[in-house]
Amino acid sequence: MILVDSNALIVLLIGFIDPKLFETHKATSIYDEDDFYELLNVIGDLEEILVLPNIWTEVDNLLNTFVATINMPTFKEYVK
Repeated sequence: MILVDSNALIVLLIGFIDPKLFETHKATSIYDEDDFYELLNVIGDLEEILVLPNIWTEVDNLLNTFVATINMPTFKEYVK
């Protein structure tokens, strides 16, 4: 099992949707597509990810502000 924190989980979620979205929000602008692929490399098997409930809560809060800034209504469907 690999415990993933909120920042890593956000990088994973946004990276799977569209890595170009990293630059559209201040909370993710420090990341880029290379970070996403490096994180995938470190994790290896995605079935080994462990996410604690409080991390999901923090990610939900951060992604709600993210969705509001990118004006992309279908984004909410990806993160459900």
